Amino acid sequence: MSRQKLTTPLDDELPLSTQEFSLISTLARSSGEVFTKEALLDLMFRYEEHPDIHRIVVILSRLRKKAKEENINLPVRSIFGKGLFFCT
Repeated sequence: MSRQKLTTPLDDELPLSTQEFSLISTLARSSGEVFTKEALLDLMFRYEEHPDIHRIVVILSRLRKKAKEENINLPVRSIFGKGLFFCT
């Protein structure tokens, strides 16, 4: 079982894949700061030669689906045309 998880204020836990954990961690380290998908791609996949922006979209989509299935309010918000941020 994965040790990577998101814990809510009510102690509900959402297990995270490595990439989901990386996304949440990156956003949470700068809570409130808006990150473009390109910036997230650079931070999360800096060692890959040709990372695809679509990866961020897929990771976020899977994470939102997982959170919804567990009835957990994901602390990640989108600002249309700007990017993503972690809200506390």
